[in-house]
Amino acid sequence: MKQKRNKESISIKKFLRLYYGIIDENLLNSKITHKALKILIPELKRLPFDYSFKNEEKIANGEILLVIDCNGIIIPYESPKAVKDIDDIEKNKNYNSKKEKAIEEIIELENLNIYQLAMLCRKYKDEHRIKEYRLTYRVLKEKKQKKEKSKKYMKRG
Repeated sequence: MKQKRNKESISIKKFLRLYYGIIDENLLNSKITHKALKILIPELKRLPFDYSFKNEEKIANGEILLVIDCNGIIIPYESPKAVKDIDDIEKNKNYNSKKEKAIEEIIELENLNIYQLAMLCRKYKDEHRIKEYRLTYRVLKEKKQKKEKSKKYMKRG
């Protein structure tokens, strides 16, 4: 049942990222269908169309989510508990403070080259992930400045 995307529907990629905390880029960049989603998350509860469209207030409240796949098919799902923050995604890592987490992220970003940082900045900007974009952009800018300074010293000698 192909339907036109309406403003209440969200993509499967966004659904997986927001509600299940899946951040694996290989998985999110692949074409995910509802059939694959059922295999990936078997406890996910689908709802009948009749029930969903009779209860439009539940769609508006977010209790029912209209999810669209790569083929343009919309299926209503019962809303799972949303991941509140990136900290919820990374509960496996035990940080004593947010400062330690930020320091580790910066160290990981500094290990990337300028091209990789630029691509990461573009990706974050396209996905409207502003905090990650700003942090990555700051590290990219610092790297470019260091490179320019080293070029000046190389020309002198």
